[in-house]
Amino acid sequence: MSESATLEEVATELSALRDLFQRRLLDDKAKARLYDELYAQVEFARHGLARTQLRPLLGELLLLMDRLQGVADNAVVESVVEELEEVLRRRDVRRVPPIDQFDPKYHEAVRVESVADSAKGQVVAVLRDGYMVGEEVLRPALVVVASGTSTTDPTSDADAGADTEVTDD
Repeated sequence: MSESATLEEVATELSALRDLFQRRLLDDKAKARLYDELYAQVEFARHGLARTQLRPLLGELLLLMDRLQGVADNAVVESVVEELEEVLRRRDVRRVPPIDQFDPKYHEAVRVESVADSAKGQVVAVLRDGYMVGEEVLRPALVVVASGTSTTDPTSDADAGADTEVTDD
């Protein structure tokens, strides 16, 4: 009977260890879920606040800077614009880097022009600077894009065709 009692004790202890293991596993899963939720809340606090609250404010500041830059040769206005740009730089708001080729991630094409010696999709002019917050585009740059067609005289093409003689044989 001592052998069966020992076997029963081992089975009871094994059952208790299995229960303990399952409870700890559930506890670990609950902790992991709480950590994930906490991390999501921290990310929202960090980035979600910027998207929902600061992004519109930054957009308004950029519009204000655009209007101020349109004021002709006023030293006070230029100083204010420089200070605003510095404040934005400290908040990781910077201009979209100059890119020769049109990229819809950074640019918004407002016009397509036929420009000599320009490839199709090449940015010909920047009408309004774009800005980024970190790696996210806050406002795309407004650009003029080349159509890729040359501005040659259309009569020269007709003249070239006139030199070749077509005969019906």
